[in-house]
Formats: sequence, C-alpha cells, structure tokens
Amino acid sequence: MVVFYKHGLKERINACLFTLSLVDLMCVSVAFVYSSDVTYMFVIGKGGELGLSAQFLMRNFLTGLAGMMSASQMVYCVITLERCLCITRPLLVKSFMSTRTTVVVLWTMVLFITGFTLFMAGIQYRALCVFDPTHDSVSYINYPTHFYFRHKLILDSIYSSLMGLFIPAFSFICVTVCTVVTATELKKLTQWRESSSSAPTAVTSRDIAITRIVIGTSVLFLVCMVPSILMRFSFLLIPDLALGGRYDNLAWVIRRFYQLSVVINSTFNFFVYYNYGSKFRETTHQLFSYCCQRVGVEDKQADTEVMHRTGRRSGDKNRPILVRFFDRKKRDQVLFNRHRLMGKGTSAGEDLKAAN
Repeated sequence: MVVFYKHGLKERINACLFTLSLVDLMCVSVAFVYSSDVTYMFVIGKGGELGLSAQFLMRNFLTGLAGMMSASQMVYCVITLERCLCITRPLLVKSFMSTRTTVVVLWTMVLFITGFTLFMAGIQYRALCVFDPTHDSVSYINYPTHFYFRHKLILDSIYSSLMGLFIPAFSFICVTVCTVVTATELKKLTQWRESSSSAPTAVTSRDIAITRIVIGTSVLFLVCMVPSILMRFSFLLIPDLALGGRYDNLAWVIRRFYQLSVVINSTFNFFVYYNYGSKFRETTHQLFSYCCQRVGVEDKQADTEVMHRTGRRSGDKNRPILVRFFDRKKRDQVLFNRHRLMGKGTSAGEDLKAAN
C-alpha cells in the first residue's frame, strides 16, 4: 500500500491497486481477529461462545466489517475490467476513464457494500450475556434480535441473494472473462510488437508490464474463490451442513478453510507485485533500506550479481574484470562516470558478447 502511494495516486492503476491493498488489509485484520477469537474459544472447550474480541465487535456493531471481503471482490472486477479495456480499447480508456472517475466508482462500491453489511449485522444479532448457574459463570453468545425473528425470511433473502450469490458469482464471472480476454489480446499484441517493432502503438511497454501483474493477481483471485463457491453450494444443497446442524464440525472446518483462502488471496498479492513489477521491487528495496537506516541496521545488499576476472594469466599484465549488476541503473551510473578513469590506465565499457 505504501509502495503504490509513493508511486503516485494520480495514475489510475496505482489508485486502483492502492484501494485493493487497503481493502485487503481490512479483510486480513478482521479475519485475524475473528478467527483467533473463535479458534481460542473452540480450543478451551467453549465453542459457540464469544471471546473478548468478538464481544467488542458485536457491541460496537462492527461484525459487518466482514463485508470487506465482498468489497474486495468488486474491486477486483473494476481492476481487471480497467486492464482489459486498456489492452483492447486503449484510446477509449484514456478519453473517458479518468483516475477520478475510477476512484469514485471504487469507493462508492466499497462504502455501499461495507455499509450494507454493517447495517444488516446491526439489526440481526446482538451479544447476549448468559449466566450458567451450574458453573457460576457468565458467557456471551451471538443471539438474533427480535426484529430479525419477525422479518427473518425477508432479511435472509436480501442478504443471501446479494452477498452470498450475486457478488461472488458476478465477480468470479467478470474476473474470469476479463482475464481470459486480456491474456489473449496481450499475447497477440506482444507477438505483433515483436514482428513489427518500429510500428507505433497506443499500448506502451509499461501498460503491458502492469497488465501482466493484474493477470497474475486475477489468477490468484480465481483460485482462492473456488473454496468460497464450493462452500456456498455445499451449504445450499446440504441443509444439515451448517453451524449447529447435523454436520456442525465439518461446517466449522469448511468455514475456516474458506477464511484461510481469503487471507491467502489478500496477502499473496504482494509476491505477485514483487515478482512481476520491477518498479515495485525497486521501491520495496528502497523502503526496506530506509527502515533499516531508521532502526540502526545496515543494509549490506550487494550491488553486483557476478564479478570475476576473465582470460588467462600473462605475467604482470592485468586481466579484465567482468561485472554484472543487479540494477541496470547502477550499471548506467558506472558507465556515465567512466570518463574519470581517463589517463589512469584503466577503462570501463559494456561487454555485450553472445557468451555473456
């Protein structure tokens, strides 16, 4: 998230990926707090009761923050659609799809979905204090409200239709179609650029690099969506497969596996960005070096990948040194300053032989 902020939010794709990173951060935070609480209560033999974290969320009507998961799915739709249009209709996107418009659309969807889930969670459930006389103890459970009991059929239909069926199905289909179209067009465009390198095109090399990053995140998203789809169809086809039902333990395991897939989807995007984005990788290294300096740790990462002498020894004659840099900018910096070696019996130049 910090990396995209440093790259500049005035660019449309940076604003989109910054929004996705922020929403994913909220998803991971909520999932971590809730899962830790539920797992702890289950381990100590109090499954079904609310721990301190869950109590805090219920009392402050914050359980609806789980809707960030659905908001993240819709953000993926916008990002993949934006990249698809950038590859297939680049001139149209530059004319009508500004950064401000994209950001407004993104945050309208995020706030609407999150607000809807917060509202529905607030009118459906409360944290109820229960006294157990046999153990002389007090516990908290998740208890439906009277309003929910009176309008159970309507509320369940609205919530299940929107959050359980429409958003997951729409996002899965949209991301799948856009990813397939983008990957196909990107392959054609790359082949065309290789065959006619001198021909002008509206799609730049940077657009192609960013599109590959989005395709990587989209594939990860689709893979992590499979457990969610299987879970929803299983609960729909097998009524007893529910919390408190005949297969309560299996339902608990399925829900934990689903939450794990959500966390993986929200966290592994970083490795996709780092692997495919050279600028993202460079900025990450800069941030890491800055943090090391701030905490007093020296970052001793080498600038060179390979450095060795070439040729055979011949008396006192100096042999050439072959150097391969990690960063092309560092190499260019050395070559730019090679004029300082004039008159010193030493020179520096590029060695672009086929063997190297």
